Amino acid sequence: MKNLFATAILSFNYEGDMFTFASHKKKHLSKRLCKEIVEGSNIRDKETFLSISNWFLEEGPRYSYNKELNKFKIMSPNALESFLIKHEQSEKYEFYKHVIQNIHRIPPGSILAFDMANLFLFIYASRRLNIIGQKEEEIVTNQAIELLQLHYSDWTEFIYGVSLAKRNISLDLNNSYVWDNKLYLRHWVYSKISPFNKIKW
Repeated sequence: MKNLFATAILSFNYEGDMFTFASHKKKHLSKRLCKEIVEGSNIRDKETFLSISNWFLEEGPRYSYNKELNKFKIMSPNALESFLIKHEQSEKYEFYKHVIQNIHRIPPGSILAFDMANLFLFIYASRRLNIIGQKEEEIVTNQAIELLQLHYSDWTEFIYGVSLAKRNISLDLNNSYVWDNKLYLRHWVYSKISPFNKIKW
């Protein structure tokens, strides 16, 4: 079941038809593409894989997002309003505005979901190229799954975490990921054969 769980998480690296195929384990990455993935992530051997995976588990790209989020969580409504006014001309204004307006909707995991989706891609590529063995694959996979289950209560929160991350990395903080993939996400949520309904969170 953990393999199915990992495959479902991994599929969120794709969009459109590829997302659907990957979530049903119908897509396999070529060794050429896997090589591009590990080289782009500076994974050269087992040691560098473990170093990078540990960073993703403990801190990851989400660090700066969570730093801002945690700062806003301890501020009063009036202080948040004043903060936005003060930073109206800042290049990060749209980011600040979006986080503050949605602060009570953001799940405990925030954008951890996207970090773990990326980590599962590194695990898959590294295993496919024999950079790591089954032991390392199982250990890091289990750690990532436990982290996700600790910070999200269900698949819905996980999907929201992914959408927050996709929005955060877009140039204008648009929500195009959800709108562009609405058909595929709807299928993922409602289809009886979808991992969403076959794999218990």
